[in-house]
Amino acid sequence: MIEMDKRSKGSLHPEAVEHLIVDKLASRDKKAATVQRTLHDGGITEFIISPRRKSAAPVAVAVENDGTRAYLTIGQASRVELDGASGADEHLRDILDAVFSGRFEETVRTRDSEILSASGRLRLHDRTLKIWYGRLWSTFPLEFLFPGRRVNHRYDAYA
Repeated sequence: MIEMDKRSKGSLHPEAVEHLIVDKLASRDKKAATVQRTLHDGGITEFIISPRRKSAAPVAVAVENDGTRAYLTIGQASRVELDGASGADEHLRDILDAVFSGRFEETVRTRDSEILSASGRLRLHDRTLKIWYGRLWSTFPLEFLFPGRRVNHRYDAYA
């Protein structure tokens, strides 16, 4: 989880996130992707960003309705969690800008079409953010006997 300054909570409200996504896409090409908004039980609003270019990384952004936290899934399985404190919207903006610009790559490890782990590298303007997702403990002994398949993805820009 990327934690920010705790002074003010709730900078990731669904309306603000939707506005940020639409503005970021409009600055590129309005037809570069479609955005689907879904309201889920439990106070979560999810935005699915589907690029028209199949070689670009899809993004799912799930936001708690009180603005305290956002959960991103980038590509196939790379996950980022943002604390909704002051400045979180800037972090989200930087992450989306990197993904939309094609500065994201991911290595996914699967076995029988099930994702075992993923590691991603997101090249932001000032640093590289490394992301890791894994089902390590449930499959740990089997990893050495049946290692699975690794696929590297270098995603393209949205348009």
